[in-house]
Amino acid sequence: MSTYMKKCFSLEPMGHGAKGQNEYEFNLEFLLPVKPEVSHKSTQRQVTITVRKAQRGWWERLVVQERKPVFLAPDFDRWLDESDAEMEIREKEEKKEQAEGFKA
Repeated sequence: MSTYMKKCFSLEPMGHGAKGQNEYEFNLEFLLPVKPEVSHKSTQRQVTITVRKAQRGWWERLVVQERKPVFLAPDFDRWLDESDAEMEIREKEEKKEQAEGFKA
């Protein structure tokens, strides 16, 4: 079974700001493919969009361009550096192996 993966994300929302009703638009070209399922949450101050990697692993950066787009802000509450990510993957794999051991 193949799953459609993409590297580009586009959004064209309407919003009410200091200058009244505005139409916004932005496009991101990710460094590597992401899953097509996207979730979002909006507040009066921000829009949080969650995009998942197509494959596990460490990315050199999020997008193709060298510099982070000015409108992107990292969620430092969920931030993982490379060693944190590797440790989290190892822990998940160990839990999975333990669960499979109990089934046998």
